[in-house]
Amino acid sequence: MTAKIGIITDSTADFPAHILDELDITVIPIHIFIDGEDFLHGVTISNKEVLQALTDGHEVKTAPPFPSEYSDCYEKMAQSCDHIFSFHVSSELSNCYQSAVNSVKILFDDVAEKISIVDTRNVTVGQALIVKKAAKLRQQGAAPQEFLQQLKPYMQGSLLLFTVENLYWLKRAGKLNFFSSLMGSFLDVKPIIALEKGKLVPVARHKGRQQAINGMIKRARAEYDRYGMRQDIWVAHAESEREARVVQSAMQSFSADMQSEVRVVEVGPTIAAHTGPGSICLAMMRI
Repeated sequence: MTAKIGIITDSTADFPAHILDELDITVIPIHIFIDGEDFLHGVTISNKEVLQALTDGHEVKTAPPFPSEYSDCYEKMAQSCDHIFSFHVSSELSNCYQSAVNSVKILFDDVAEKISIVDTRNVTVGQALIVKKAAKLRQQGAAPQEFLQQLKPYMQGSLLLFTVENLYWLKRAGKLNFFSSLMGSFLDVKPIIALEKGKLVPVARHKGRQQAINGMIKRARAEYDRYGMRQDIWVAHAESEREARVVQSAMQSFSADMQSEVRVVEVGPTIAAHTGPGSICLAMMRI
């Protein structure tokens, strides 16, 4: 008899509409504090409302779900599942993973032994692609003891790139010093930022928005050609749908022969709170 596997992730993973229901993925919302007031992402506040708060100059901070929120979800799911895989945003970027680990410590042993906490070393649509692949492995009947081993090559072979409209948001979030070696003192520089070993790393800079987007597409094209196989490609944006569609079209143009799927989604607040309105993110993982 095939073991029943439950899949959970934080709302730090950004999915297209309907995918969560189609793949039976449970999402635990992160907390978003606006001027100290606590909201639950996707429950009591939307992506659009978070971006508006940033634009209006409010203080916006994010925080992981409490351990008790994770444990309540695990206990409920354990009633109908033989094993639970809980996938989290990179521990280099958030404390969600540690909060989930702490939650297992307060569970009874019969529930705790069913749970595997996974640091995806990723975020936003990159994290979502990993969770989607996990759901596909479940559909294919992967056994719990083999699950993570089968998923590992996909996690290691994924790509995440993004660029921002204005370095003001990185400066406001206290992140600009991190990029100073690449950016210098010019706030009109448009960076390309990659995710490497779970950390955000500046990999290029461009003078102008369009040049940065073109540079991001060029890097993604090189990575796509290196693998030479069908891939999932998701483009996320923070109030930049027109430009996201341009990236989508460019990616579709060179991946049409392999019928790779290119989708456009909204960037959630985990990244948007630091990169601000106008950010564009591109994730890619082989199918």
